[in-house]
Amino acid sequence: MRGRPAWATGLKTGYYHEAGFSVTATATRNDLRLLAVVLGVLTKEGCFTETARLMNEAFASYRMVAAAHRAAVVSEVPVAGGTEDRVKALATGDLLVLVKRAEDRGIVVEARVPRLLQAPVRRSQPLGDVVIRRGDEELGKVTVVADRDVEATGWLAWLWNRALSGRTTHGATP
Repeated sequence: MRGRPAWATGLKTGYYHEAGFSVTATATRNDLRLLAVVLGVLTKEGCFTETARLMNEAFASYRMVAAAHRAAVVSEVPVAGGTEDRVKALATGDLLVLVKRAEDRGIVVEARVPRLLQAPVRRSQPLGDVVIRRGDEELGKVTVVADRDVEATGWLAWLWNRALSGRTTHGATP
């Protein structure tokens, strides 16, 4: 076999007279990354065949559910009484869960963030989390945080901004 097989992202072969041929291989499809170690095969070609069989079986039997990725926007949350009217809720890490394909029905990804925040809001302030579950069983969770600071406005500024937005909305002139 010449070169690296198409399914492999990494590959190391070996041979030891008493133990036979060996292969350590990695492969990735979508978010699922696999590692296979095959030892003690009589031929190099047989080693590659067994490794490919293991990888294909694993890819056919399992999948990775990617519920969130680090720094990705999960949602936007409105902010009341602030200098900005909303913040983005960012995932603090990756949330990946390995599931058997035969058991992946009923998987639910849920963003648990407030419907409204009251200013002030601080950058990196925890807002809630993203949860992946099957029925009542929680399979994983990652915290989400605010992407920026939003300062509070005083009641006078709030009233002024509300009056200005009322004029614009209703077409009144100053």
